Amino acid sequence: RRLAESPEQLAAMSRAAFSTCDGRGTGRVLTQIAPEHSDTGDEVTLRPASADDCELVWNWQNEPHIRRHFRNPDPPGWEEHQLWFERQLNDLRGAMCIIELGGTACGLLRLDPLDEDCRFEVSILVSTQYQGQGIGTAGLKLAPLLLPWANLVADVKSDNTQSRGAFLAAGFIDDGAGHLVRSSSHDMQQ
Repeated sequence: RRLAESPEQLAAMSRAAFSTCDGRGTGRVLTQIAPEHSDTGDEVTLRPASADDCELVWNWQNEPHIRRHFRNPDPPGWEEHQLWFERQLNDLRGAMCIIELGGTACGLLRLDPLDEDCRFEVSILVSTQYQGQGIGTAGLKLAPLLLPWANLVADVKSDNTQSRGAFLAAGFIDDGAGHLVRSSSHDMQQ
């Protein structure tokens, strides 16, 4: 009764609980116990990114040719990257995961909120040494497990045929307006 009469206290408790548990544990467990597989048959899983991954992700972002299809093709400086990475880790609305191949970190998958309509933008980066093995496709197939109620959207440049192919192979469809999408209702129908 006391909480019902104090919406401020209830909201504070909700924020505190959400800072300890984001309600996505089931999806995280599923990405580990029901992994996808690379073209070579190795297990591909997702794990939440941590502060320890900051330098690893920065190194990936600075690999030659890795950013040619990014909105901003210039790699960030170390300080800029650190600030961005910390913001990403602290934004509990989205998800930032490390893609692992047989337990080895090989890429980054992000789901960033776009709006209040349960739409999230998908961003993926696979280290150049692991590209061409179906790891991106496997990671993209796991993404809906993290936010099963969300509609996933990706802006992939038309000349980025490798990435477009990975998204399409993972069940995304071209909406005809330049986006690749995978809706939660699409997943429920399958």
